[in-house]
Amino acid sequence: MVPVYDENNERLRGDVVLSFIINKKGRPVNVDVLKSTCKDCEEHAMHLLETGPDWDGPKDKMGTVEIKF
Repeated sequence: MVPVYDENNERLRGDVVLSFIINKKGRPVNVDVLKSTCKDCEEHAMHLLETGPDWDGPKDKMGTVEIKF
């Protein structure tokens, strides 16, 4: 789990659900926030997804993946 801190250096907690598609290069595209209980956590989750490593695996299948940070 990667901690997120606010401007007062207090640790934030929240749930964020993102929807996205993995393109043929293994990169997430069309990222949308489906649910968020914390705006700063939402921004951090999107940043982690967008700057993370390429996804590996079948690119032609739909599905759901749960990732906890």
